Amino acid sequence: MTSVNDLKEEFESQLNRLIGKPCWAIYAGKATGSNLDISFGRKIPRAIPLLGEHLTEDQRYHDAEFSLYITCAWRLDGKSKVICGATELTPEEGGTCTGLDVLVDKRVESVQLYGPAFDLTIGFEGFMFLKIFCDQTDADDEYCTNYSLHTREKIYVVGPCSQLRYEIPQRRM
Repeated sequence: MTSVNDLKEEFESQLNRLIGKPCWAIYAGKATGSNLDISFGRKIPRAIPLLGEHLTEDQRYHDAEFSLYITCAWRLDGKSKVICGATELTPEEGGTCTGLDVLVDKRVESVQLYGPAFDLTIGFEGFMFLKIFCDQTDADDEYCTNYSLHTREKIYVVGPCSQLRYEIPQRRM
């Protein structure tokens, strides 16, 4: 059984593995509301391609070494101005909200986790910082999450009120 402190250290270690990895896809926009799904690292061929008119070819045919799924408040800051945020309107035709595309092909340069809520800032090449604010606080809602980090071995879920857990991903044959 993993202790809370061991799980936190393991989670931080996995987040730090993002450093040096490129962001190669972002799924956000009309179909996802303010939620983001960001792909990092190696592109792993999928056994069965995904469907979806707003997906890129890479997203259809590849899974990510790491992905970050964000369901809470977030903001992308540039060096001297805010680029975009979770409440920004998305284009009618789908795709990502204005500004997020600047992260594609950029490498992660830093990762900073803040307590007690597990707020997260990811620094990218070009002085861009994705800031994630854990605003979900309903500890009684078992489906309530702030964000999750998907690795090949585990899915780390940051829930409300500093709750951290992991799940084992199901693999398709």
